[in-house]
Amino acid sequence: MYDLHAITPVEKAGNIWLKREDLFNFQGFFGAKVRAAVALLEKAKALSYQGVVCYASRGSPQLALVSTAAKSFGMASHGFCAKASTLSEPLRLAKSWGMVLHEIPYGYPSVVKHHAAAFADKRGFSLLPFGLCSEEAFGLAEAQAHALLSAGVGWKRLVIVAGSGTNLIGVLRAMAAKGCVRPVLAVLIGQDCRKTVTSQAPLGGLNVQFVLSPLKYPQTSYYTGVNGVPLDLRYDAKAVPYLQPGDLLWVIGRFFTATVPYHRCV
Repeated sequence: MYDLHAITPVEKAGNIWLKREDLFNFQGFFGAKVRAAVALLEKAKALSYQGVVCYASRGSPQLALVSTAAKSFGMASHGFCAKASTLSEPLRLAKSWGMVLHEIPYGYPSVVKHHAAAFADKRGFSLLPFGLCSEEAFGLAEAQAHALLSAGVGWKRLVIVAGSGTNLIGVLRAMAAKGCVRPVLAVLIGQDCRKTVTSQAPLGGLNVQFVLSPLKYPQTSYYTGVNGVPLDLRYDAKAVPYLQPGDLLWVIGRFFTATVPYHRCV
């Protein structure tokens, strides 16, 4: 069983704190992204959709996460991405869970999105947003942040990776509601989500800084974790070089991991 509203723990690790969103587990997938996928599938099921359609980059875990949630709910799933000569690991997993893949030649993001939307409209399926960026996902992250801010943990700065910006938006909404002005460092990966964040989160009065990771989205971090705790190589681990004593790292999930650990100590 799973509980979308269970509060994940905050742990002290060396001189930093970790918000362990990666401990949410659904069918062997871990983190806030799979939790958002389950929430959106619950909504689609309640609205009597027979299937869902989503689109993502080939290297994103999103299609794999959506496929496992869809199978668990007994719903069809179709995933759209750019065409390439080989299947990435997330796409192989998506297929193994029953997702029908549609690989689009000349698959620029806008082209892939167009094909996904047209297919969903034709089949009468629910179209999931890019990065699962939705009010459902914002609300889940916001509830976790409210719990953190009410716990009295003495962190000095919050550090979080931002791909689509979904979890960052929820965190900032909670901080604004609580009047928390402690600094936030958002490490941008994969794309620049600042326009989305600005449109969805009340930034006025908050102390938010954005920094662009020098690593491209498909590249893995030089670190596999921090203070003995494994992190996702394409996401959270890219924030490790920016961590300072007293920080709280918001650990979003865990999909890409390494068998040979190389941890930084803070």
